Amino acid sequence: MSPQELFTLSAPTALGRFRLIASTQGLRRICWPKSKPPATLNLLAISKAPAATARLLKTTAAQLADYFLGRKVCFTARLDLTPLTPFARKVLTALAHLPYGQTTTYSQLAKRIGAPAGARAVGSCLARNPLPLIIPCHRVLLCSGGLGGFSAPQGPPLKRRLLMLENIEL
Repeated sequence: MSPQELFTLSAPTALGRFRLIASTQGLRRICWPKSKPPATLNLLAISKAPAATARLLKTTAAQLADYFLGRKVCFTARLDLTPLTPFARKVLTALAHLPYGQTTTYSQLAKRIGAPAGARAVGSCLARNPLPLIIPCHRVLLCSGGLGGFSAPQGPPLKRRLLMLENIEL
């Protein structure tokens, strides 16, 4: 099996169908409903996935469905961040540990990874987050308390909706 092979599953949720993509090392990408994965990816059906990878995709799909039903979810998927830069891996790994219902700011996240002047770089990295919701970039706010940007379809209004789903008041 080539390390380039990725396995996919369509995950229905109350928000729409997400496309989950995993390698044998872990979850690699989540595509928002109505968006398409990059054409350069060699995607194979879940039926061709090793058992552990198929379980990971099915468990993540169930957790996403629960999340959009308003249930408190702690995503458990093993992540595959290998295609990312070391800086991006550092940012996303730190953010992945932010608990459900809590927020942080771009500058707090930058300080947490040892780059106190890196708030803009953190924001740029989050704009390319390949694992939205699992790595909760929607929980990162401006230091003023404002929403900031959100690269998902529907942008900041969707970010506000996700925060409200987690009972986070702005």
